Amino acid sequence: MIVCPYTHLVEQWKEDLLVFGIEPIIAYGDPKYKDYESRLRQAVFRYNLETKKFFCLLTTKDTFCKDKVQKQMNDVTKAGRKKEIMDLWRELVDGAGIWIEKPVFD
Repeated sequence: MIVCPYTHLVEQWKEDLLVFGIEPIIAYGDPKYKDYESRLRQAVFRYNLETKKFFCLLTTKDTFCKDKVQKQMNDVTKAGRKKEIMDLWRELVDGAGIWIEKPVFD
């Protein structure tokens, strides 16, 4: 999961990830990524079934904080993974000096 403050950084990350053969689920307001909710839902479902070992969500901070995205991330139930994601998010937020008003995960 890569959360960027601005859309142009999402696009830069996308280019770098593709070089390494990683096709991210890109989530923000651009119409060309309008299917991100269904792609994320399917990736989380397959990840929880353990038919998918990895998925990459590449998004903006604003989109990441939306209720629909938060619900999907809360659905990541594979043992221990939710805690790892929460710890990583806290580290990123603290390191960037960002304050989020609502909790990121339940």
